[in-house]
Amino acid sequence: MSSFRKNFTKLASGAVIAQIIGLLSSPIVTRLYTPDDYGVMGLYIAISTILIMISTGRYHLAIVLPTEESEAINLLVLSSMMALMTAVISFPIFYYFNDDITSHLNAKELSSYLWLIPVSIAVRGVFLSLQYWHTRNKQFGAISIANISESASGSAAIITAGIVFGSSIYGLIGGRILSACISSYYLASKTFVSEFKEARSMVSLKKIKVVATQYIKFPLVSSWAALLNTIAYVGPILLLSFYFNPVAVGLYTLADRVVISPLTIIGNALSQIIYQKSSEIHNTKKEFGSLISNITNKLFTLAFYPAVLIAIFGQNIFTFMFGDNWNDAGIYAQILSLYALSRFVVAPLINICLVHNKQETELYFNIILSICRLSSIIIGGVYNNIYLGLALLSLSSAIAYGILLSWLYKLNKNSVMLFIKNSMLVIISFMPLIIFSLYIKIYYNNILIIGFSMVLSLLLYVITLYKLDDSLFKSIFMKKNNASEQS
Repeated sequence: MSSFRKNFTKLASGAVIAQIIGLLSSPIVTRLYTPDDYGVMGLYIAISTILIMISTGRYHLAIVLPTEESEAINLLVLSSMMALMTAVISFPIFYYFNDDITSHLNAKELSSYLWLIPVSIAVRGVFLSLQYWHTRNKQFGAISIANISESASGSAAIITAGIVFGSSIYGLIGGRILSACISSYYLASKTFVSEFKEARSMVSLKKIKVVATQYIKFPLVSSWAALLNTIAYVGPILLLSFYFNPVAVGLYTLADRVVISPLTIIGNALSQIIYQKSSEIHNTKKEFGSLISNITNKLFTLAFYPAVLIAIFGQNIFTFMFGDNWNDAGIYAQILSLYALSRFVVAPLINICLVHNKQETELYFNIILSICRLSSIIIGGVYNNIYLGLALLSLSSAIAYGILLSWLYKLNKNSVMLFIKNSMLVIISFMPLIIFSLYIKIYYNNILIIGFSMVLSLLLYVITLYKLDDSLFKSIFMKKNNASEQS
């Protein structure tokens, strides 16, 4: 088994287990908390996520790149320090402008919880820095354990708070902060015990200034790209609150948590592997065009039919799993399935722009994506039609990711037509399952029949997936002599 496949297996398995824990706990959580509670939590996450992603100045991404260990350790310190400074600076802003922020978001309920955002910034910013330090050192098992511990402790804390204290937003937010602290502490203990004692002699203020200047494109260019990308992702939540209400935000948040977040987190795990591997290949002056084509083919094959199942049965799944109060969240999930698929296939490749020193391209893409997604929700808000807004968001996002994929193929001397041809083969292979699913949806409305058909479809999906992988896709996960896998 190649090192690439081993590393992906470690990270992906951790991400999958973490998501399974979260999904299994969701039916309990949604019966302890209301859509309105979820809406306030969604707004909290949206605001904190925007600041977390730029809190390190994006220097956490640079940790993977240097060939010299001393540069990397100074970048780790620099990235962590910037996260802590951002948290300190943000506290008086949220304290003094609390009422202004909540009134503009049409969410006065959020007022009591804004002071916790700096805590989230500090904890998650340090976590990002430690995560990429472990990525650099190929310690993907530690990252997986951290992800699993975060999901398990967070779910346990949220459920316990809901049972003991009832429906309280402090339970939702406090559980997330506690779980982030636990995962950050785990990575920090692994770093400081096994590595930092030997590396601390390399750290100095002078060296920190040197690497800060050397990788200045990350805060000056990549930070803007990250800010726009994060706004594109969480901005719709803020606009849904502005044009509609926290209940709409809560329904969207659950749809995101069940459909988009699991694919995003698994994609992020793969993204770290791709980033580390492509950086390694780039440093050795090798080509890695085949790496991109093989990965995109594999990801589309993995995600296509599950996305179709969500598009067909999303409403039925959500109503059964989470209760009647969350019926509309299932409709949101159906609409967003196209966006989830395109993001899963393409987003893990975005950091390749950094390897090629193409931060400007990453920035341009995120400008386009932000405009598409935010304008979609604005149109839906103007016409007071949330379904229209989400449909436009899903379609425009998929088009934007398609444009990025075409550019990445061209950058790495491949033709995107190869991906299109392979995708058509996948669609044709799954067509009997799609027809079967549509037949059940149209002619049967019994949850037991739908549930049985979904289980059967998933079994057939696994069989079809195996056949596709064996006969059509000799990808980096299986191909032993692929040059892109070599160090």
